[in-house]
Amino acid sequence: MHYDFIIVGQGIAGTVLSWTLLQQGKKVLVVDSREKPNSSEIALGIYNPVVFKRMTKSWRADELIPVAEALYTDMETALGIKALHRNTILKVFSSRDERTFWEKKMHNGEAMNFLDNTKEQSQYTSVIIDDIGSADVLSSGWLDTAKLLSVYRKFLRGNNLLRTEKFEHVQLVVTKEKLMWNDITADRLIFCEGGSATTNPFFKNLPFVLTKGEMLTIRIPDFLPQHIISKGVYLLYEYDNIFKVGATYDWDDLSDIPTEKGKLDLVEKLKNVLKVEYEILDQAAAIRPTVKDRRPLIGLHPEEKRIGIFNGMGTKGVMIAPFFAKQFAQHLEKGLSLDKEVNINRFTN
Repeated sequence: MHYDFIIVGQGIAGTVLSWTLLQQGKKVLVVDSREKPNSSEIALGIYNPVVFKRMTKSWRADELIPVAEALYTDMETALGIKALHRNTILKVFSSRDERTFWEKKMHNGEAMNFLDNTKEQSQYTSVIIDDIGSADVLSSGWLDTAKLLSVYRKFLRGNNLLRTEKFEHVQLVVTKEKLMWNDITADRLIFCEGGSATTNPFFKNLPFVLTKGEMLTIRIPDFLPQHIISKGVYLLYEYDNIFKVGATYDWDDLSDIPTEKGKLDLVEKLKNVLKVEYEILDQAAAIRPTVKDRRPLIGLHPEEKRIGIFNGMGTKGVMIAPFFAKQFAQHLEKGLSLDKEVNINRFTN
């Protein structure tokens, strides 16, 4: 069987890239064994145009968010699901200095179009600790990544576009005449493996700096906020009094096993957010494919131009992947240039 593209990995990167190529009429095969949970599956899926630490605009947010929302809306329609939620983030201030800094930046700064007026109290003051005030982040939201990936996987399987087996690199045959894996040949092979890319023989020397992230699933009775709440940690309402809380960052322990340390870290942060009791239902962990310069790794191998990578989306994958999937598809099909900030030749050269 011959395909235009083999896509290895079905996290948010592989999902968005394969969808983009399918919409362009390409014949695509996705290979994903799902041996371990990927970071996309457990991610909160929040997209936020503001970097809270400096109150600056998140990298290219004004370009990335409209493209992301349009792509996910198209996928929702095609798959018959609701996964994209345009929910405003409520930034709850932890100090007077933080509030003052916000008020300064909302009138004079690159993020000013995303920063709303401060308020003394939110509508959730009986549940959350907001005595210093809060403010809304505009153009924010979240994607139910677990639902989107699961339903899209069923779509791929139903259309014979999925192989649920591990991609073994030693089984890949690369000659001048063909690119072949097992019984499959393809014009192009694109790796979207997340953190597993560090063992990929074609791209293992790229500067990944993997991080472990942990999150909690909790229940808060009788609390149905319309906002995503942020105060040192994100509190995201999903359904039926169920919330996700995240996330942690660990550069040393790169296992995908949830830890007591991770749980205690999140519980400690929740003490500064919630006035009410809650119940911990679950804990999950996965490895994020973060990069040394915090920019994606996209492009074709410097010697074997039929093999490429679309990876390194990091913590902002939901927001970043759609824009650069579209750009990468145009690069692959029409030879259009990739942005220098994401092109892997910034390292391979």
